[in-house]
Amino acid sequence: MRKKRTDMLQGMLDLLILRTLRQGELNGWDIMNRIQIVSGEVFRVIPRSLYPALHRLEASGLIKAEWGACGEQPSRKVL
Repeated sequence: MRKKRTDMLQGMLDLLILRTLRQGELNGWDIMNRIQIVSGEVFRVIPRSLYPALHRLEASGLIKAEWGACGEQPSRKVL
């Protein structure tokens, strides 16, 4: 039962990330903030959950990340 719940939560986070990235390139911090704002503060994504999800999505080929400028931060990984 625990495995199913974990898979479901990971799947939901993956979908939230993919939906957020449809709006354009963002870095991890901006993804966390956007999900929180769009969900009306219902979802709070923490770095410990977000970054493994981003690596998982990148490894599966669903997203592509590269180092570059994003806003005023010159050296962030942009998705």
